[in-house]
Amino acid sequence: MQHGPVLSGLYDLIREKSKNAIEQAEWNVYFYRNNYDLISRIKSECSYDELSEAELEMLDRVNKKYKTLSYDKLIDKVHEFPEWDSKAKDCSTSYPLDKIKILKALNKSKKEINDIISLEKEYAERDRNFKEKGLM
Repeated sequence: MQHGPVLSGLYDLIREKSKNAIEQAEWNVYFYRNNYDLISRIKSECSYDELSEAELEMLDRVNKKYKTLSYDKLIDKVHEFPEWDSKAKDCSTSYPLDKIKILKALNKSKKEINDIISLEKEYAERDRNFKEKGLM
């Protein structure tokens, strides 16, 4: 989007515009929006059971590095990332980031990139087959 990358499915949930009514209902049990703030309905401590140690470490590093930046400075920072596509700033809606650019920014080799893209295609084909058979 214009101010930086956003996971569109998550953004739809936040705006209460998910195409999946069940996912939206589950989301709404846990979160609500107050203007631009996303607020948890659960007052207890968060559980991080679903996150790996590497993911927790990455979240801590990102938080320490960027937590003091203002919203505008954070937008400027995101636009410096190698996977950012400057064409997106001219769009009034979402604009998909190039997967290969993202994988290159993550220092993936050509072989790793090809393997990931191939695996993604296999999963998409499997999902299509399951849907055709009524299994999804």
